[in-house]
This record gives sequence, structure tokens and C-alpha cells, in this order.
Amino acid sequence: MGIAHSLGEIGIDDARIEQVGRMAEVDPSAGTNPIAFSAAQYSSLFEKALRGTL
Repeated sequence: MGIAHSLGEIGIDDARIEQVGRMAEVDPSAGTNPIAFSAAQYSSLFEKALRGTL
């Protein structure tokens, strides 16, 4: 079907992993998540999406 397995496959790089984590932590919609994540946890999740790992 041609669906990319990772964000990296569609051209997103890892230059701003920490920034994305910090921004996600303070995003107003983060408060509705059933589990509160730290900036480091959001960064880790983003990095896994970039690499296509679980």
C-alpha cells in the first residue's frame, strides 16, 4: 500500500527531539491524556516514531 513505517521515512528528522518533548508536555491537550508524560517520555515516544520502533 505504500504506507510509511516511520516518521523518518517521510522526511522528518531528529533535530528537534527534545524541543518536541518539551512542547508536548505543556500542550493544553496533554492534560486530557489518561497518563501524564514528562518531556523526556514524549521525546522518547517521538524518537521511536521517527525510527519505527516499538
